[in-house]
Amino acid sequence: MTVPALASVLQHPLQGVVRIEVDHVRARRFRLLFLVEVAVAIALSLIVIPLLVLLAIFGDGNDIPTPSFESLGERMWVRWKETRVSLVDVRGQAIASASTRVESQEEGARLLGQVLAYAHHGRVALVERVNGGAVSALWFGGQPLMLGPEAIDEARAWRVLQHEGVELHDDGRGTCAITLRKAPAGRLGSLLGFVLLFPLAVWTDHGRERLAGLWASVQGQTTTVCFEVDAHGVSYRKRRGTDELDRARIDRADLLGVVHAVELSPAPAVAVRGPYLRLQTTESAVVLDIECNADIGRALRDAIVAAAHRLWAGLSQTGAPAHCPYCATLYPYAPGVNCPNCGAAPSALHGLASR
Repeated sequence: MTVPALASVLQHPLQGVVRIEVDHVRARRFRLLFLVEVAVAIALSLIVIPLLVLLAIFGDGNDIPTPSFESLGERMWVRWKETRVSLVDVRGQAIASASTRVESQEEGARLLGQVLAYAHHGRVALVERVNGGAVSALWFGGQPLMLGPEAIDEARAWRVLQHEGVELHDDGRGTCAITLRKAPAGRLGSLLGFVLLFPLAVWTDHGRERLAGLWASVQGQTTTVCFEVDAHGVSYRKRRGTDELDRARIDRADLLGVVHAVELSPAPAVAVRGPYLRLQTTESAVVLDIECNADIGRALRDAIVAAAHRLWAGLSQTGAPAHCPYCATLYPYAPGVNCPNCGAAPSALHGLASR
């Protein structure tokens, strides 16, 4: 089902559109209740200040609590995530645009999946940004797994991953497994964090999840993430010790593509996080929430994509026609091939200036 706020854009004809731009924005408004909180804080300070004076005279100066102005600034605003979609013409101007508020991670993944499917069907490139900044992810509509025409070096990807301790196994019978292990944090620090956070974190789902992670570190449990690529799709499993935390199965027909990019979390935090590996479908996304640097992230993506190219019959790496992201000319994408009309390379989208 199409998000109503984006219906006007997703039903717009793509004739004359050179690319689609998606910007994940951190929006905010002032909290009027903050003024009441400040007034209460001032009233309470009349009581607290004499106590602080006594503490300063008779106690250790390190015992005096100091206010967190950063926390005070955070309370001034109500924040939410907003996704803005624009259809861009050859002059770089938006010919149609829409925006919608995103309330959850699942809603954001479903919304992006619909826009990606629209771009894929129209053979148009899609550019993702976070907070109007530099390009965070590129998707090439009409291409296998919406990947650009650059060549995939599977051998290099395996070397990089093996050097970082990632386990790779190809059984030679149509299954490739990629396993990452995250060692637990220090036991003493985890125990201290568990004790300090328990009174506050136990009341929310996110808090209880964080407490469970700290307690697992106290017990020395390792977090394991495994991807398996076979002839029919990609499987994902995440375990902590003997407990299975998450699992998913993505059919090859549903997988739009794989990227390694930063993302903007939904409310209430609305924070930039990652970069994470993301497997995107039209309705959801599987996010590998173990942060890794750009080189390892790209190697993970290349290993998964290369395995798919080998195991999925009919998935060609090059030669599929798509529109130039600058002049909309339709031509076959291939490594080293530029647009026959304007001469631009698809990879030049990486250099788009920040707005």
